[in-house]
Amino acid sequence: EGKLEGKLEGKLEGKLEGLRETLVNLLTDAGIAADPATIARVEREADVGRLSRWVRSAARATTLSDVFAGSDG
Repeated sequence: EGKLEGKLEGKLEGKLEGLRETLVNLLTDAGIAADPATIARVEREADVGRLSRWVRSAARATTLSDVFAGSDG
């Protein structure tokens, strides 16, 4: 049981890290500068759903406000 929990936690952390990296890359590719506070916000976010919404928003964004508009985190 402990092994399974550890494996699931590892998978979740891997997914979170992938979403965080994707978000930062999308911002960079779009020429949207992310300040240190924004990077820290992304790095500490642990909600897959929220990160996924931010990634989808970043794919269409022209500003940081576009990405985080209506965000509760």
